[in-house]
Parts: sequence; C-alpha cells; structure tokens
Amino acid sequence: MARRLRLHHAPLVEGELVLRGEAFAYAAVVHRARVGHEIELFDGEGTTALGTFMAFEADAAHVRVARLDQTLTSLRPVELVQALGKGDKIDESLRDACELGLTHATVVEAARSVRKLEEAGRAKLRGRLERIAAEAARQARTPRVATIDGPLSLDEGLLRARPPETLRVFFDPTGAAPLFELLRGAPTGTPLAFAVGPEGGFTGEERARAVALGWLPARFGTTVLRTETMAAAVLGAVRAFDDADERAP
Repeated sequence: MARRLRLHHAPLVEGELVLRGEAFAYAAVVHRARVGHEIELFDGEGTTALGTFMAFEADAAHVRVARLDQTLTSLRPVELVQALGKGDKIDESLRDACELGLTHATVVEAARSVRKLEEAGRAKLRGRLERIAAEAARQARTPRVATIDGPLSLDEGLLRARPPETLRVFFDPTGAAPLFELLRGAPTGTPLAFAVGPEGGFTGEERARAVALGWLPARFGTTVLRTETMAAAVLGAVRAFDDADERAP
C-alpha cells in the first residue's frame, strides 16, 4: 500500500517537482519515502496536489504532480499580535495558534518584553517562526500557512491589522465586554485581530494607546492565562463560537 505523507512546498506546478533540503530530508529520512509512494503537497495559500515519488538522488527527490486543486475555507480570518515573552515562549504560542487556523501573526516588542532583538536576531526569529507555522499547518492538515511579520514596535503591529472592517481586540480583565459579546455584535465571519501581551501584560499606557488606535478592550474569562497559552485559548474559543453559530437554526 502506498505510503502517504503531507508536505509544504511552494510554488506548486503540474509536472515534475524536485524536493531538496529540509523537504527532502523529511520525506526520505524521516518518513523513508520510496519510489511509487504518494505524497500530498500544499503551498500554504490554498493550493494542494497529490504527487508520486518517481526517483531519488543523494540529496533530492523527484515527484510527479498530475493535478492541482484549490482548497476553499470558510474559516474566519484571525490575526494575532503577539508580544515577545521570555525565552522561546513565542514558539509555543504560535505553533498552537497555527494548528487552529491562524491567518497571520505579527510579533511585537512591548514595554514589558524581556527580549530586545537586533536586526540579525529579528530575521533569525522570523525565519524560525515561519518554519513553525508551516510545520503546524502540515500537522493540522490546514490548507494555509500563517504569514509572519516582525518583530515590530507595538504601535506598528497594532496599525497593521487588516482589512479595515477587522474587529480588533486586546484582553483586559477590566474590559467592558466579553469576547463573545463583541463577536455577536459584528457581522458573521468578520475578520478578527487580537493582541496578547508579554508576562505582566500590556502597561496602562499601551492599553490607552491601543484604544486610541481603534482596538477594543475585551474580557476573556475570569482567570489569568500565561502569554504562551493565551493565543490558543482564544483561537479555540473563536472556532467553537463560529461552529456553534453556523449550526444555529
């Protein structure tokens, strides 16, 4: 029986594709793919393809793709503005959020962010997070890979939420409205952007600045979550809310 695995590869074209580097290692070494085995490929932008391994070299695998397919999704677009926390906590936050269908993530440096990165460190972090996003999409079998921006200043990150009709929220225990109330007050499927602070949360000045930029304070339960668990908790709640909304008579 042909062995099936799933792999991110862009761009996708009909005909022959050559897998090299990490993609080759994942297929040939980790999954021990062989000639005749099938592979499911996705480009992270909604295009998928079923391919067959045709030949292997020492550092490359040749795959024959017969047809490309477009995968449509009805999921609400969700963006995350995530402040840098201690260590590699952002890796965990992004991985879990991407498995739940995150659309885009902007990494920001907030006042209480311990890590402050130089340009080389910023590029290295962005590259690592892009790989995490692709791996999470592969694991969760989602058709799209979240795009990554940053690290940026908090103001820059808050200003980048798109499109204009996006519902923008940040979480504050004293927020006037719970998240679900804000979702019910917006048209079905309205894009959502939410901001998560570092350890200790956003400062009062940062919260005031967010409000001035059109972001709404929202409550999310009565407990205080860690910065690395907040994104997944919010994404899970939003997906459950949308699923219940779709099933409502």
